[in-house]
Amino acid sequence: MPSFYRAFEDRYRGSRELIKERLKVYHAFIAPLRSLYGECMALDLGCGRGEWLELLLESGFTPLGVDLDEGMLEVCEALQLPVELCDALKKLKELPDESLAVVSGFHIAEHIPFPSLQDLVTEALRVLKPAGLLILETPNAENLVVGTNNFYLDPTHERPIPHLLLGFLTEYAGFARSKLMRLQEPAGLSQAADVNLMQVLGGVSPDYGIVAQKSGDTTQTSLFDQAFSKEYGLALGTLAERYEHGLQGRFVELEGKVEKAVKLSAVLNQYITHLQGKSAVLMDTSNHAVARTDAAAPKGKSTAQAAANHPVLDLDVLQGEAVAHHLRLQLQETQYSLGNAEVRYQNSELALRDQLSRAAKAEALLANSQASVEVFQRQLQQVTAELLAMYKEQQALKFAIDNERTSLQSQSEALRQQVTEQDAHAQTLVREQEVLLAERDHALREMAEAKGAGQQLQAEIEQLRSELQQQRSEVQQRITYASTLEQRLAATEPQHHQAVNQVQDLLRHSAELQGQLKQSQVKLTEALATAGHLAAQTETHHARVQALLSSTSWRISSPLRGASIAARWVLALPVRFLKAVFRPMVSGLMAGVLSRPGLSQRLNRLLKKFPRLHAHLRAFAIHREFLQKDIFDEPGEIVNTEASAPEVVLAATVETTPVIPGQGAVGESTPGSTGSIDFNDASNMRLFDAYVEKSGGAAHAVIAQAHKTLIDDCSEK
Repeated sequence: MPSFYRAFEDRYRGSRELIKERLKVYHAFIAPLRSLYGECMALDLGCGRGEWLELLLESGFTPLGVDLDEGMLEVCEALQLPVELCDALKKLKELPDESLAVVSGFHIAEHIPFPSLQDLVTEALRVLKPAGLLILETPNAENLVVGTNNFYLDPTHERPIPHLLLGFLTEYAGFARSKLMRLQEPAGLSQAADVNLMQVLGGVSPDYGIVAQKSGDTTQTSLFDQAFSKEYGLALGTLAERYEHGLQGRFVELEGKVEKAVKLSAVLNQYITHLQGKSAVLMDTSNHAVARTDAAAPKGKSTAQAAANHPVLDLDVLQGEAVAHHLRLQLQETQYSLGNAEVRYQNSELALRDQLSRAAKAEALLANSQASVEVFQRQLQQVTAELLAMYKEQQALKFAIDNERTSLQSQSEALRQQVTEQDAHAQTLVREQEVLLAERDHALREMAEAKGAGQQLQAEIEQLRSELQQQRSEVQQRITYASTLEQRLAATEPQHHQAVNQVQDLLRHSAELQGQLKQSQVKLTEALATAGHLAAQTETHHARVQALLSSTSWRISSPLRGASIAARWVLALPVRFLKAVFRPMVSGLMAGVLSRPGLSQRLNRLLKKFPRLHAHLRAFAIHREFLQKDIFDEPGEIVNTEASAPEVVLAATVETTPVIPGQGAVGESTPGSTGSIDFNDASNMRLFDAYVEKSGGAAHAVIAQAHKTLIDDCSEK
C-alpha cells in the first residue's frame, strides 16, 4: 500500500506524464549549461516521483534526487533513478563549493520554515558553479482560489510564499538575477478577450517558478538572455483588466439599450397623448349626435302617423343615426388602440426596469469582486510584511551574536594581559613576603587589643543594662505609689523617657560596635588566608629564585648586574640627596602645623581639593607617626597623636569595594587563584591607599595599619 503522501500526490497533483510535460518549460533555461560545462551535476531537492530527474537525464545532466518520503523514493528506485533518503539542507551543506550546475526544488519551499528556506538559498549559491541556476517552484498565492483554498489542501504546507518575497530572497542571498515564471494557467485563457468573474478569481497561473542565476562571465550569462527576457503566464492584474474592460463594454451596450427604450417611451407617450386628444374629440361628437337623436325622438313619435302617410323618411334623422353609429365605432376603435398602446408602454417600462436591475446587479457583482481582490491583496501584503519582519529579526539576532562573540574575544585578550601583569607583580611579592609575615604578627596583636576593647564595651553594655533595670524597678515602684505621687511622677516622667532613649541609643551603638568587631574578625581571617596563600606562592617563587641563582646564566651575567646596580645607585644619588634634605624640612613643617589645630583644619580643607597631594601627605604623616588611625573612628578619619586635639586634624575619603562572601575583592589573591595585588595601580595615590581599597575599604583599617610599613617601603623602592 503506498504511503499517504504518495497517494495524495497521485490524486491531486496529477499523473507523472502530466507533470513531466509541464516541467519541460524549464528546458530553455538549463540547455545552455551543457555548452558551458562538460559534466553538469544537478541536485533535485524533494524529488518526489522523479519526473524532473528523468528530464535531466534526457538532457544530458548527471542528476541526484533527495527526499525524506520513502514511498516517493520507491517509485524512483523502480525507475532506476539516482536518489537518496536524506534531508535536503543537510545534503547541500555536505557538498563542496561550485560543484553543481543546477539546484532545483519543485514544491518544497512551502513545506519548510522560512529560516530554513533562507539557509537553503544561501547554500545553493555556494555550491553552484558560475552562471549556475537555482529553480524553485511553489503554489501561486496570486491565484485567489489557490491562496485561500487549494493551498491548504496539503496538510504539510506551512504558508503561501508570494513571488515578490521569494524573488527578493534570491537577490538578497547574492544571485545576479532572477526570473518569475507563472505556470499552468488554463489553455486558451491567455488569448481570451472577455473573461468572467470566476476566471479572474481562479484563472491566474496556479503555480509559479523563480529561476535565479549565479553571477558569471558576460559570455556565459548572455546565453540565457533570451529565456530570461520572455514573459510567462497570467497575472491577476491582467485578468482583472480584461474583466473590467468587458464590464465596461456591457455597460455601454446597456446604456444604448436604455437610451433606445427612453426614446421609444417618449414616442409612445406622444402617441398616447394624440390618441387621448382624438378620443376626446370623438366623445364630444358622439355626445352631440346622441343629444340630437334624443331631441328628435319625441318629434318622431308625434309625427309617426304623419310619417306613415308619407313614403319618404326624414333624411335628417337617418343621417343623425348613421353619424352617431359611425362615431360609436370610431370611439370603440380608439379605446382599443389606446388600451393596446398602454399595454405596449407597460411592457416597455417593465423591460427597461429589468435591464436596469440587471445593470445594478452587474455593478454590485463587480464591486464585490473588486473588494475581494483588494482584501486578498492586503492579506498577501500583510503576510509578506510578516515574513520580512521575521527575516530582519533573524538578521538582528545574528548581528548581536557576532558582536557578543567579538566582545568575549576582546575580554579574553584583556584577561590574558591581566594574567601576564600579575605574573610580573609576583616577583615584587616574593621580595615583600618576609615583611608581610612580620606585619601579620603585628596585626594579630592589634586584633587581640581590639578584642579586649570589645570585651570592655560589652562590660559597659552590661552595666548600662543593669542601670536600665534599676531605673525600670524604680519606675515600677513609682507606679505603685501613683495615687499619692501623680504630680511628682508627671514632672519626672519626661526625664525617665529621656534616660530610656539614651540607654536605647547606647544599646544600638554597642550593637553596631559588635557588628564592626565581627566584620573585622571575618576580614582578618580572610587576610590570614590570603597571607597563607602568599606564603605558598613565596615558597614557589623562592625555589625559582634559588634555581635562577644557581644557574650558569646568572653567574655569567653577575658582572653585568653589578655594573647595572652601580649605575642605578649613582643615578639615584641626586634623588636620595633631595629626599634627605627635604624630609626633615617637611617633618618640621608638619609637626608645626599639627601643633596648631586651627591652622591644621584650614590646611586640611584646602588639601582635600587636591586628593592625590592630600593622600601623599597623609601617608607621609602616618609613616613618621605624626598621625595614627583609630579603628573605632569613622572611616577615613585620622587621629592626631602629637597635638592631642579634640577634633580630627586630617581626613581622607577612602572608596570601598564590597567584598562578596566566598569571592575576593578586585585585585585580591584568594586561595586557589593566581591573582595578586596590583601595587602599580596606586603609584600616585600611595600603595597604602591602594591596599586599603583593594582589601575592602576602611573596614580593613586594622590590617592596613599592620601593613603600613611594608607598603611605604615598597613605594619608596
